[in-house]
Amino acid sequence: LQSQTAVVTGGTRGIGFEVAKTLVYGGARVIVVSRKLKSGRKAMHSISAGARDMSDHFGAVDLRFVECDFGDLHTVKTVADQLAQEEPRLDIVRRF
Repeated sequence: LQSQTAVVTGGTRGIGFEVAKTLVYGGARVIVVSRKLKSGRKAMHSISAGARDMSDHFGAVDLRFVECDFGDLHTVKTVADQLAQEEPRLDIVRRF
């Protein structure tokens, strides 16, 4: 997973959280997209804390959170446009 970029929607809890965590621990650059900022911050903290222990194996952790309400098409388009500008490619996209 080294040098791959992944987007995980719904990655703040449940299966999505576990997938995001596994991708980070595997060395991928991970962008978690979800609608609740508070949950996003909590998930990022939890994943980052665990990944710090593994950083000797994989180097720096590359993880970020993007807030997006998928019920609002304008917001979805804005986030999609933002990711398209910032990311040269997306290797993995998972929706939960």
